Amino acid sequence: MDKRKSEIHEHQSAIDELDVTIERQTAELGRLILQNDECPQEALKESFGVGKEIQSEIAAKENRREDIRSALERLRQLDEQLEELDEEDKTFDKSRSEMVTTLGAHAYRVYRTGSLKKEEFDKIFEEISELDAQLSEKEREVQNLSIAQGEKNLFKKLPGGAKISLLKSGIVRLEKKRDAALTRVGERLLETEKIEEIPDEQVRSATSNIKQQEERREERGHQRVALTQEKEELNQKIEAQSSSASPEKALKQLDNEIKQQQERLYTQQLQVGKVYLLQSSSEGPEDFEGSEGEEQQMVLNRIRELEQQKQQHQDKVNTLQSELEIEELQDDMKKKEEHIARLEKKISEEKQEVEQIRDDLSADNNRVKELRRMVQSKEVSAPAGAEQPKKAAPKKQKSAAPSTSAKKTKKEQELDLETNASEQETAAQEDEVQNTQGETPDGKK
Repeated sequence: MDKRKSEIHEHQSAIDELDVTIERQTAELGRLILQNDECPQEALKESFGVGKEIQSEIAAKENRREDIRSALERLRQLDEQLEELDEEDKTFDKSRSEMVTTLGAHAYRVYRTGSLKKEEFDKIFEEISELDAQLSEKEREVQNLSIAQGEKNLFKKLPGGAKISLLKSGIVRLEKKRDAALTRVGERLLETEKIEEIPDEQVRSATSNIKQQEERREERGHQRVALTQEKEELNQKIEAQSSSASPEKALKQLDNEIKQQQERLYTQQLQVGKVYLLQSSSEGPEDFEGSEGEEQQMVLNRIRELEQQKQQHQDKVNTLQSELEIEELQDDMKKKEEHIARLEKKISEEKQEVEQIRDDLSADNNRVKELRRMVQSKEVSAPAGAEQPKKAAPKKQKSAAPSTSAKKTKKEQELDLETNASEQETAAQEDEVQNTQGETPDGKK
């Protein structure tokens, strides 16, 4: 492969890469121009207006997409916040029961000291007092049985041990009832606000803690109402933005539409850049102002540098192609000259052959004429009775160029045959004349 063809391929690849880069830079120039509020050139008015319109459509769709995404993200946050509120309520409900039970226990402890001698408190603590009495009785029974068991032998201990186990199970059940009763006592003290009349630091601390937790639960309730309302409003907004489609489908459709519009915008930016370059090249360079103008000037200078590089590669391609074409044409010309020489040689040989054939034809024609004159002269002299000596017909001279006669055409051969036939006919006529002259009047010779 010719080295120059490889060089042409390399330069052409560089030109293709430069074309791509120039196109991108031209589109970038158009993008910068479309950032202006007003059209900088009259020639750009139409393409500038179309580009601005596409930009507005893209901005509107992007805003709509962002609104839906923001709304979906806010919904996700609202769901998390509502879930956190529910978990806090569940945790508080569980801990509140324990705190109220502790409050009832502290209040009952104060009541048992005898400092609360009011009928209202007696009624409140009546249930827990009865359960305490029952527990005390069963505990005494267990204690007494345990002491008695220590004094008996193994066989006598078995019935007492079973009774002790039964009493202990009853104590466990009573303790559970006592805890539930303490919770109810604490609730009644809070509901009737009698808890405020109990002068005990632990009671006041437990009461304060419970009230703080209840206030926080109330705040969570208000928060839940506000979050739920905001969630409903967001769902309505998303439904309006999604055009009766699901938010996911609406976002996907908007992404596709924005992508198509961006492709249109790129095409329009490229068109604006091309028109601007064409106009600036015809009207001369333009001075840009401001930071945006400086950026446009940088892009414009970059495009011109790329165009120069492309032209350099193109010039080298043209030079190499011209050299290859010159060589191809020279080879073709040489072949044509050789062909012409062969044809001229052939023509020269054929011309010589034609001349020889013409000479032969002329000789044959002269011979025919001579023979005809001889025949006519004998026919005229025959009635006079003069016997003419018989002459042998002169033979046709053979051509001095046997190689040329061998190359006669079909037409020439036919002429030779015609000439031979004419000669034979003339000879027959001469014989007949001689025979007639030798006969006598009586038919004898």
